[in-house]
Amino acid sequence: MAILNRLESGSLWESTKLRFRFCLPMQPAFFTASLQEIWKKYAYIVVYSGVTTASRMAIGAIRLNWETPALYQEAADEMQLLAKAYGIESGENFGEKTAKQAFDLPEQATSSMHQDFCKGLRLEVEHLQGAALRLAEKKDLDLPITRTLYR
Repeated sequence: MAILNRLESGSLWESTKLRFRFCLPMQPAFFTASLQEIWKKYAYIVVYSGVTTASRMAIGAIRLNWETPALYQEAADEMQLLAKAYGIESGENFGEKTAKQAFDLPEQATSSMHQDFCKGLRLEVEHLQGAALRLAEKKDLDLPITRTLYR
């Protein structure tokens, strides 16, 4: 699996080269911000799909269960550690914010992976939780909650 660490861009046509040169100074900030957003989205999906699928519950039931909200936030905290290990800052209180974002969804909301599980379809677990575990292994990180969600 390759990690996105380089994004090449350029002008496809001679007529747009001048505009492209004008945008070059903005590229580093744009790519850093974009990479942060990609990691936040990835972390959100890993946690949301993992917790809804492993618990076999929609988000409303997860909110009401006395243990799953804490599990949700701890899983998000693990993803923040993983992002940080790769030099990506996800901001303060990422776990808390990620949990709140999910818990603000309608009661019956669930992940596509949970829906696939309920239908007996193939799951994305290797691409989501499995990928997080492989990335963590490369940085000697332990993600016990993500590993449990993966199993």
